[in-house]
Amino acid sequence: MTRKYIKKVINSGWHKKGHTKPKNAYIFPVGNQINKGRASWNKGKEYFQIKGDKHPNWKGGISKKNKTERQLKMETIEYKLWHDSCFARDGYTCQKYGDKGGRLIVHHIFNYQDYPELRTSIENGITLSVKAHKEFHKLYGHRNTTREQLLEFLNT
Repeated sequence: MTRKYIKKVINSGWHKKGHTKPKNAYIFPVGNQINKGRASWNKGKEYFQIKGDKHPNWKGGISKKNKTERQLKMETIEYKLWHDSCFARDGYTCQKYGDKGGRLIVHHIFNYQDYPELRTSIENGITLSVKAHKEFHKLYGHRNTTREQLLEFLNT
């Protein structure tokens, strides 16, 4: 047996020290021995040479023109500072369950869509875990949320 091959049988221990090889053991080629002398499976196939907007799976590209107003706003320094400030103020702790760290979200107390002037106000953000955030929106929806709803949610 040469070093090009490795002896292996699934779910048997014959390859371990002290075991002998069964007579029906299959020998698997190692590495390049499988495709030795063959061309790559996609070499020369024009389907794999097509790039960009000519490719059949092209979705229009990922650029700023395809992003929503909210996505663009969330990339600004002002928004990121608001986000980090809310986390720091709350000690990176979920205000509903007290989970520290993990998957946290800054929730807008007065919803993002209806109160554009409060979007980056630190008083309008509260740290919630993903679980708590989903529960809140399941109970109260995504529009017309208020401080009273949040206080009710946190106290239950």
